[in-house]
Amino acid sequence: MKKSVGASEQRTAEILRLYNTRQYSTSEIADQLGVSQPTVYNQLKRLRLGTSELPRRYRAPYKAEFTEVEKQEIIQLHGEGKFVTEIAVALEKTIGPVRRAFRELALEASTQKRLAVGEDLERSSSSAPLRGGWAPKDFYKQLLQYAVIAARNW
Repeated sequence: MKKSVGASEQRTAEILRLYNTRQYSTSEIADQLGVSQPTVYNQLKRLRLGTSELPRRYRAPYKAEFTEVEKQEIIQLHGEGKFVTEIAVALEKTIGPVRRAFRELALEASTQKRLAVGEDLERSSSSAPLRGGWAPKDFYKQLLQYAVIAARNW
C-alpha cells in the first residue's frame, strides 16, 4: 500500500525541522519519526543536505557505568593533575568511558600524558586485563611502541 503524498511531505518537513536544529544525529531523527536511518539519509540527500554538521552519536554494545565512588575517585585524581589515560588505568576502564565521565562531571580532559623521551610506561599501576583481554598498561605501551617505530621510519 502506497503512502499518501501528504504523509511523505509531512515526514520530509519533520526531518528538515529536526535537521535544522543541529541537535540530533540521523539515528535519533529516525527513532523520533519511527523510520529507518537510511530513510533519513535518503530524504536529506534528495534535499541536497549533508550530515557532517549533525552530531555523531554511536551506540556502543556495552556502556561502562561508574559508581558514585568511582566518580568521586575521578574527580580526586583529576584534582591531583592526573590525565585521562592515567585515570583509565587506575580504574581499569578504557579511555572512552572515562572521557564521557569527564564530560558528565564537567571536567576538562586531556587524553595524553606527556612523557619525556625515553621514559618507560612500566610505572603504570595496573596490569589487570580489561574485557578484550588487554591490560590498559600493555595496550598503551604497545601503542606507544608502534608510534615510536612509525616516527623513526618517517
